Amino acid sequence: MPAVTERASLFRLAAISMVLGPLPAVALDLVEVVKRVENSVVRVDTDAGLGSGVIVDDRGFILTNYHVIDGARRSTVTLRSGKVLEARGYLAVDRLRDLALLKTDEFARPLAIKIAARLPAVGEKVAAFGNPKGFSFTTSEGIVSAVRAGNEVMAIIGQREYAILGYAADATWIQTTAPISPGNSGGPLVNMSAELVGLNTWSFAGQNLNFAISLSDINRLLDRKLDGAAPKDLATLRGRRGRPTAPGARPEEFKLALPTGRVFSFDIFDTSGTDIFRTLDSTDVDTVVIRHANGALYAAAGQLGGVLHGLTLALYENREPMVYINYHEGRRHGILKTWNEAGELKLLAQYVKGRRYGFACYFEKGNLAMISQYKNDELEFLQLMDGYKPLQGFASEAQANENSRAHDLLKQLGEYEELLKKNEAAFRKQIREFEIEKRRALATQLAPEKRRRIQERIDRQNAQRNGFFRDLDRAAKGR
Repeated sequence: MPAVTERASLFRLAAISMVLGPLPAVALDLVEVVKRVENSVVRVDTDAGLGSGVIVDDRGFILTNYHVIDGARRSTVTLRSGKVLEARGYLAVDRLRDLALLKTDEFARPLAIKIAARLPAVGEKVAAFGNPKGFSFTTSEGIVSAVRAGNEVMAIIGQREYAILGYAADATWIQTTAPISPGNSGGPLVNMSAELVGLNTWSFAGQNLNFAISLSDINRLLDRKLDGAAPKDLATLRGRRGRPTAPGARPEEFKLALPTGRVFSFDIFDTSGTDIFRTLDSTDVDTVVIRHANGALYAAAGQLGGVLHGLTLALYENREPMVYINYHEGRRHGILKTWNEAGELKLLAQYVKGRRYGFACYFEKGNLAMISQYKNDELEFLQLMDGYKPLQGFASEAQANENSRAHDLLKQLGEYEELLKKNEAAFRKQIREFEIEKRRALATQLAPEKRRRIQERIDRQNAQRNGFFRDLDRAAKGR
């Protein structure tokens, strides 16, 4: 990946070092830490997935990651005792630091975790709590590898990757070796005094590269005046919904067997953060960043030799996702996902070397309207849908076009495809300009060296020619 010029300033690094203090005065063994912390840890279940959380106030305040409730309409909180509470809504969120504060009923006895007074020191032991892969109330141990500013992380992993995460450049991250997995998100990271120092948030592709949003960012959220605030319905959140949701249905459990013998599942289109980083993990792919007229990020496109190659992501001006797509040597190859400006899914499709090959799903206002199966761009089956309810099916495009509803959806899909092609044309133009500018810059950079080599070659030729004539002159004079 090309180097990112924006890096953490010395002032920012100094500011972080100022809040780093000595090791906590009272260090406990891990068994005692677990005893003190485990009743503060909760499991957060939503209609969009699973995560973790931690009780920070006995009035029913549950701290978790924003992405745990992103796309959810309802949520429950399970205590270590097994008691299940309904989340009444959220009190506050901070998308740029991936934080959310949920509200449940007050607790009958003290359960809130103790919050640390300062960030942990590098090398200090920490423990991560949560529900990895659904294994509820799991503990893992590690050390603090580093404490990093967001723009420092951006400089290391690349501007595009950090843009995918969607986090603030001034966020503070605790890098730790404490193992975490999907489901740990939102669970507490604690020091050996059983105090909250961070919230487990994300992992980078590699060994023991785990990150927790830090105490300083958590305090920024908790310091808001929330006393007496009424919780807001989760449905009012406008987040980045990676999967469709519907009342009474869990998309990850939805499967539909088609007459072709293929079984459709949304798992085909699931693209987690780890998958994204794996796709981006290529040192020979450059990133082209394209911006809207107002300066907001529009797209981050992978390119190789002036053609689309790798992952391309695009955002609307309101930062809602627009397009997620993979290219190989200029052609669509892999998963395509698109959304409308409200953050609702519009199209999911599979491609192989530029051709539709596999499933494609088309949505109307976030409602699943059609599932189709393709082979080399040829429609093999079209299934009309009403959300998760199958309607009429058609074994060919000709049959589908005889049905007014199917015909209308295919027409809409065709028009939408033309719109996507216009976006791709804009990407390609930007990438060609990027490649031309890069080659010009390289030529300018190499120009002095090129001139030096040319001059050396001329000097060698002149020396050889002069030597030849000297030898002739000596021979003629009999020397």
